Amino acid sequence: MRCATAWVCAACPTRMRLDLDNGQWHRNAVGTMRQFAAIVLLLCFTALGTGLVDHLHNLDHAHEDAILAAAAEAAGLPAPEPVQHDESNCDIHAQLHLPLLAVAWVPLLICLGLLVAFLTEIATQLVSQRLPLRLDCRGPPVC
Repeated sequence: MRCATAWVCAACPTRMRLDLDNGQWHRNAVGTMRQFAAIVLLLCFTALGTGLVDHLHNLDHAHEDAILAAAAEAAGLPAPEPVQHDESNCDIHAQLHLPLLAVAWVPLLICLGLLVAFLTEIATQLVSQRLPLRLDCRGPPVC
């Protein structure tokens, strides 16, 4: 559906039309940005989950160690001892190896969820009502 008051930006390379009635882009620029953000987050989680970020950080440490060894060799000093980079001396290693959720809480949360599920399934007790053994009726009306 096309608006009568649509404006086409000639300077814009994508030529997005701005609807002057309600101020929304016809090409749904907001949806495109949401998709872009979702793709970036997906790539970040994939890189973290596969260990790519950890591997790249270890390569960075190896590069720094190689630079220090080359500088020591150029100065005529003995090569420095190789340093083990781990959580104790590197903040990034500590952040990469942190669990997202403390493991001790997981069984407790599962048990609480099961308790709530079972408690919601319990049927309420029916209240007993007195049933009359006989119905007192007078019979048909007498004229």
